[in-house]
Amino acid sequence: MLGFGTLAEYPLSGEFADGSPTLERKDRVADTSTTTSTGTFTLLDTPPTGYRSFTSAHTDNRTVHYCITLTSGEWEAGSGVWRSAGNTLTRETVYASSNAGALVNFSAGTKIVACVHAVSDVPATPLPVANVMISRAAAASSTTAGWQKIPLELVQYDSAGIWSRPTQRATIQRSGFYWVAVQARFTTTLAAITAVAKNGAVAQYLGTEILAAQSVGGACLLYLAAGDYIEAYVYTTQIRAYDTTQNLSYFHITGPL
Repeated sequence: MLGFGTLAEYPLSGEFADGSPTLERKDRVADTSTTTSTGTFTLLDTPPTGYRSFTSAHTDNRTVHYCITLTSGEWEAGSGVWRSAGNTLTRETVYASSNAGALVNFSAGTKIVACVHAVSDVPATPLPVANVMISRAAAASSTTAGWQKIPLELVQYDSAGIWSRPTQRATIQRSGFYWVAVQARFTTTLAAITAVAKNGAVAQYLGTEILAAQSVGGACLLYLAAGDYIEAYVYTTQIRAYDTTQNLSYFHITGPL
């Protein structure tokens, strides 16, 4: 979507290394034209009231974002090159138009040719940073000896909404490095080790296989891509009850850093 912009002017002078004209943005610039067909527009240097002409505002041989409109309903938005010689606008790339996104074969009549800000000029709103803490508070036991997910049911916080309780996993929205911590605590001592699994396979072992201790876990830094999912696992040699003290068994995720 394009419209008359109010963004502060910031022309980019010169040319790119390949010789193509650089993009120049200016506010409140519009002109009129009676050009027809799909070719280069000749501007009349008669801007609508309250607007500046291309001639008075722009630098020669610069790429501009434009929108051409005709009262009959024909319109076209795109990028082109304005040249002072002849006061012309060469239409190069169409972003959207009344002709299904293609160049419009404009009919006779006076058109408004405006310098606008394109969607590509506006930075996308970034997804929030994920800060997740899931813990165990209700009574539960390890199901069997061997690898198993740590049963986590209490959402302490989940800033980006990436945790799924039914699947017991967090699905990453933004690529980057994440700080991930896992801990499992039992009511009695046993030998155990924890791990973070990524997309169903162990990505990092955390802690060491221990004897005569109730807690096992650790933290690591993982690179995760958007769409990856991670899970908290524990390996136990025996069936043992989890300590139900809140936050002693947990899965903590923060990122991207």
